[in-house]
Amino acid sequence: MTKYTTPQIAAELGITPRMVQSFLNRGYIQASVQAANGHGSKRIFNSFDLREAVLALFLKESGFTVCKIREMCSDVRKGRYLAVREAVWDIAGEVEEILQP
Repeated sequence: MTKYTTPQIAAELGITPRMVQSFLNRGYIQASVQAANGHGSKRIFNSFDLREAVLALFLKESGFTVCKIREMCSDVRKGRYLAVREAVWDIAGEVEEILQP
């Protein structure tokens, strides 16, 4: 299993480590392998955590609210993929309607 640190997650997503920290603080993602335990310790993420971060970034860039992103990332963690897919399709439909002439 591939393991990632905060800077590696940031590099994979093309965002800053500070934004990864924001995702952690807002409850979008969690470090499943190892949580930080005091000053100087490192969070260790796995591949699933990276996928959650990708989802959170997509939802953020798509205009979802903090509450909705937190809810959908939680749904993914709990295996409720259908609820997330439906919400993403809803926003995609709204975007398509806006873009149509």
